[in-house]
Amino acid sequence: MTIGGSTTDVGGNFEGGGTAVMEGAYLKINDNCGSASLPVSGNGIDWGTSGGKDCDTPGFGGSGNTHASRTTYYETNIFADQARRRLPTNPWLQQKLTAKLNIDSTCNAFWNGSVNFYKSGGGCANTGEISGKCFLRCAAQFYF
Repeated sequence: MTIGGSTTDVGGNFEGGGTAVMEGAYLKINDNCGSASLPVSGNGIDWGTSGGKDCDTPGFGGSGNTHASRTTYYETNIFADQARRRLPTNPWLQQKLTAKLNIDSTCNAFWNGSVNFYKSGGGCANTGEISGKCFLRCAAQFYF
């Protein structure tokens, strides 16, 4: 995660302070609900939680501080870190991936150079809010 002019490590550790955004060395979040930023000082980042879905937020951190953004940022970074550990020379894993969230459609996700997750509806959950996304793991098979 980027905080001020520096990037946290995979564990979220950082020094100093500034404004945190959901973009790091390997992933950028692009939420259709808006952007997310959070003033940070000390040694912790707390984006909060929200009980709702789609564009609901905890009431701070911007309109893009959604459950889908937080979940996708965490899950995708963990999965990509595991892949980089197993395939450290794979050039695709060294690139920055963009994840687009809360797209105005339902019941699916897709890859077109970025990963794209739909809002909830039609009896389906918001695909960006689902932990352990098979989509990312299945899509990754095409590139590794």
